Amino acid sequence: MIVTGSGLPHPSDDVDHCFHFLVRLSRAVGEVHFFLADPRLHHHAWARLENGAVTRAYAWANETVWNQGAKSIAEIELGMKCFSYGGDAGTDPASIEACASANVGKIPLLAARWGFDPMNINGNLQNHASGVAGRSSRFQKD
Repeated sequence: MIVTGSGLPHPSDDVDHCFHFLVRLSRAVGEVHFFLADPRLHHHAWARLENGAVTRAYAWANETVWNQGAKSIAEIELGMKCFSYGGDAGTDPASIEACASANVGKIPLLAARWGFDPMNINGNLQNHASGVAGRSSRFQKD
């Protein structure tokens, strides 16, 4: 199932609200993948849940606000940087920003590796301002 739209919870606003929303959705539909990439602020997030359980999640909003589960093979192969909670302490701010920016650029690649390529969204679906729900023709795990 694919759900997209501006009404989805943003981890930087309230990571607990985002977590609970995704858990409820996953309990209802099974497997859920969540992706967020803000190129202006460099905020980014990704999560994968199965039957209400988080198997992997990471969210950055000027600091790590969610880091749960082991890094997926795709994250490792893509060279995505995930700081531990408070793990950026003592790191050069320019390096942190570079890592955050690089992660934002890799979100579509991670989505494709996890099973859904956002570049293949039908253009007709993108015109719905309130959001869209649908099914992907292919889903895979790494």
